[in-house]
This record gives sequence, C-alpha cells and structure tokens, in this order.
Amino acid sequence: MRRAFSLASGARVSGKTNAPKIQLSAWETKIFRFLGRVASVASTTESIEVRVAGGWVRDKILQRATGDIDIAVRNVTGYQFASQVQAFARAKKAEFSKGNDEEGGISAVGCKEYVPDISTVALIPPNPSMSRHLETATVRLDGQDLDFVQLRTEDYATAEAHRVPTSVSAGTPEQDSFRRDFTINALFYNLQTRQVEDFTCNGLTDLSNGLVRTPLDPKTTLVEDPLRALRAVRFACRLQFELHPSLSAALSTKVVRDNLQRKVSRERIGTELHQILDSPDVLRGLKMFAKYQLVESVFMEAFRATTESDTSRYRNGLKTVEQALSLLSHNEKWLLDDEKQKFLRYGAHVMIYSLLVSKATRVRKLLHGALRQPKRLRQDVCYVMRESAALENVLSSWFTARMNNDEIAEKHFWIEIAEIVHSAGHSLWLAIVISSCTKIGEDRLLEEVLRSGVSSSLCSVSPALDGKRLQAELGIPPGPKVGRALKELIRLQLLQYRREENAAGLHPVQRRAPSSEVYVEVLKETLSS
Repeated sequence: MRRAFSLASGARVSGKTNAPKIQLSAWETKIFRFLGRVASVASTTESIEVRVAGGWVRDKILQRATGDIDIAVRNVTGYQFASQVQAFARAKKAEFSKGNDEEGGISAVGCKEYVPDISTVALIPPNPSMSRHLETATVRLDGQDLDFVQLRTEDYATAEAHRVPTSVSAGTPEQDSFRRDFTINALFYNLQTRQVEDFTCNGLTDLSNGLVRTPLDPKTTLVEDPLRALRAVRFACRLQFELHPSLSAALSTKVVRDNLQRKVSRERIGTELHQILDSPDVLRGLKMFAKYQLVESVFMEAFRATTESDTSRYRNGLKTVEQALSLLSHNEKWLLDDEKQKFLRYGAHVMIYSLLVSKATRVRKLLHGALRQPKRLRQDVCYVMRESAALENVLSSWFTARMNNDEIAEKHFWIEIAEIVHSAGHSLWLAIVISSCTKIGEDRLLEEVLRSGVSSSLCSVSPALDGKRLQAELGIPPGPKVGRALKELIRLQLLQYRREENAAGLHPVQRRAPSSEVYVEVLKETLSS
C-alpha cells in the first residue's frame, strides 16, 4: 500500500480543520485571488462561495502533475459566475486603458492589481451520457481553460436502465461531496478560506493510507453508476492505491456486473478501458478485471464473437504477459531503455484484444463499433494477430532447433523471426512474440526468445542505404524493386547482427560491419538470381 503523505499529528479530518496545505504556483495564486475578489464584489442576494473541486485537489496533495481546474460555485450557477468573472475582468481592463490615456494614469502592466486575459464564456449544455448533468461554463484565463459548475445533489432510480440521475438540483458542499464517486475525488479547496475541505471525513485519510473508497455504501454507489467499478480499477492502477475492503466486496457482486452491462454504453466502457491500459500498472488492472469477474462485462462483444464462453484465453494471456514483464525486468538492456514501460503497456494492450478474439475482422469491428478505440490501435491489433499467426510455426521450429543444438537450423529460423520483429517496430514486437508464445503453449519458449537476441535492439536497425542510393547503385527504377531491395538489405544486416552476437569474443576489427559496397555487391547477386 502506498502512503501519499502524513497528516499532522492530532489533526482531525473533517469538513474544514487541519487539512494539509496546498502549494500553489504563482499563476494559481493570482488567479484564485482574482476569482475570490469577483465573488466578493458580485451583486447577488446570497454570498458566492468558490471552490476548486475533485482531481486537482487530490493531485495537489499528492504532489502530482495537475490537470484541468474545475471551479464549483454555490448560490449561483456556473454560467452566471463565469459571466461575472468575464465582465469584471473586461471592466478592469477598460479602466486601465482609460487611465493610460490620462496624464499620470497607471498602466495595466505596472498596476499591482492582477487582471487575467479572458476569453468569451462558452456554455456547455447538460450531457448525461458524458456524466455532465448540469450546464457547465468554460472560460480561458491567460490561456488556461477553467470549467465552472454549480454544486449539486443527485437522485437515482436503481430500476432505470441507464446511469442518468432522475433529478439534479443545486446543493451544498456536503451534498456535492457525497454524490461523487470516491472520497479522494470529493475534496475541495476553498478559494476564500484557502483551506482544503473534506466533508466526507474520509478523503484525506484515504489519500494518506492509499485507499480508494466510496463516500456512501459502495453497493449503492456502484449500482447507481456502474461505470464507477471501472473507475475504481483505473484510480487504483494510476495512483497505486488499494481498494477499500467494502468496495472490493461490492465489485464482486453479480448486480454490479449486470448493471455495468445494462446501464453503461460501450463507448464509455471503452474510454475507461483505454485509460486503464495506458496506466503505469497495466498488468494489475487486467488482473483486477479477472479478480472481480469483470472480464465478460468489459469485453462483452469479444465473448459474443468467440465460441469460448469462459475467460481461460484471457487468463492464459495474463500469465504470459506477467512472465514477459518478469523476464524483461531482469534484462539489463531493457533497464537502460527509457521507453520500456511504454512498450510493455502498449504490447499488453494490443495483445489482450488479439487473444480474446480469433479473427481480425471481428476484433476490428469490436474495437471500432463497440469500444470506440483509436484507429491506430485497431490497425495494430490486426497487425499483431496476422504476424503472430505467421510467427507461430517459425518459433516452434526455431525452439526445436535450439533445444537440439542445431546451430544451422536455429540461425535460419532466427533470421525469419528477426525480420518479422524488425518490421513491427518497437511498439509491437513484444506483443507479437507474446501472442505467438501464448498460442503455442510452451512455457520456456518466451524466455528463450528474449534471451536469444531477438529483442528491441533489432527494431532500431535502419537500412545502411536509403532508397535513392539503392536505385543509383543497383540501377533499378522507383517501385516494388526498391522495396524488395530494402527488405533484403535489412535481412543482410540482421544476419550480420547475429554474426556479431556469436563473435562477441573476437577482436573489434573482426566484428566490424561490412561496408556499403559489400552490401551492394551481395544485393546485386541476390536480386539477379
């Protein structure tokens, strides 16, 4: 479990007392003071309360990079307050301009009072499908977008076949806190008192203890909005937190799984899934799907498209991904690679889809129509499926030759493997190899592949000669022959790479790569045959 920070000794975690101090940037300090000033001079029947809500507060306390700033207001709508902010800023700008035109006037630049550059107010209407149940106003201040929304309370009818509240109305900070998904996302930063507020009385302690917990009974929270089940997994992976025991128990219930399939659109599930698979601990997220029996709910269309009714293919894939991660974590070459985690996450992401559905046409339809995944991902998944199928027989033959100490056959099959790996590039080679090894079902195969030299270093091999040079040297016109020549050139370079690996004990001069002229002569002979 990860401890994010320590509360002050004897501090009482409640609405407004002894919360940790937030370190504001210079710009945040100026903009928050400006918003507080607008609230203090606004002409309303009740005083306006202004707070920053949700993720920004959480990430500030955890000292993580912060994202968008969401402003929650009380006693006025978000659009009304945003309009007042705009009017106040423009009035001050006009006042400065008038002062500049008068003798002895004070310029806006030299004035001690800060006034931000401000855009027009954009009104975003309610959109329940995107979890936006009240109108939101967006304003750009000094080039930074801020969203303004009114504090609210929500009521749900659990029998409804959707996750949209039956009623939404203005609420208090306490009501707004308890309608949120998790206590760590229910914290406020009050711009007028400059204090963190924890109205659930659990948000700060949960941040300290590294827990994801719901403000209300977790079963009620998850049934009202089942998408929160996937959000719980996402925050656990992103923040490296644990699920509170009550939330963990609720995630395993059939009613939550049924409501996730019944109430939540596939597009929204796809959005959460993509963020989980892009988290630093993707393997843990995939395991949590299996632990809480969410696999079929998340990949529902995948199971409809296959004859396998159980999750054995998914679980077998996870075992192989875990094996790959374990092997690579002990590989010194990979430890020096700054993009290691990126490649592993992407490889696992692509591979899970390719293992769940056997036909590329079905998985393409699944990713596009049901889960709305990006075009690049759809293309890469189909590529992995195609290439891993082509690699299976080669890997089996290579492995047999390696176990029988047949060096000639091993070298032959090694080159075929290397060509496929190289054409895939960094992002996909691991996914292709893992997918192939999983289908073959040989536990030692993946370890032997990773030890053999078929690794990410091969993916960085670039042609010793570019296309124009090849045309000039070989006397061939632009077209398919150039592509064939480049492919053959890469094969020759991969073969030379293998020789260098085997000749590690030789003098460096003896291991020197052939000159371009040597490659040209060999290519002429190969292409003419």
